Amino acid sequence: MATTTAEAPLVARLPPWAGPAAVAAGALGMCATAAVLNPYRGQTPPCPFHELTGLWCPVCGSSRALHSLFHGDPGAAFGRNPLLMVLLPLLVWAWFAWTLDTLGGPRLWRIPTRRWVLIAFVVTTAAFWVARNLPVHALRVLGP
Repeated sequence: MATTTAEAPLVARLPPWAGPAAVAAGALGMCATAAVLNPYRGQTPPCPFHELTGLWCPVCGSSRALHSLFHGDPGAAFGRNPLLMVLLPLLVWAWFAWTLDTLGGPRLWRIPTRRWVLIAFVVTTAAFWVARNLPVHALRVLGP
């Protein structure tokens, strides 16, 4: 059974640049919020995981990190969430590579999408999550 244009799903009718544009709009909205609201003064909501457990999740400190980054303090940003600050350039690069591919521009090196990359990301995030919650003085730098 063939589908007509009227029955085609919305995703099939969107232009190819809609995906990168939607991600950029969401990221810019989050960045603008992080730049304007001051998490150091409690202007952002607390982490629900931390509120329930008292433990830091891998994302804890991200709003403070972005706020510090947008206010010219990369050292404080790294101190709030080092994993985010390491991944941020990779995320921006991946977005540019995706956007250029979508628009037919030059092909940039892409982060491999193999299973081992996903496994390495999950293991690294889990290790960061555990390490930032261990009661070891040397690992306190991983907490927000």
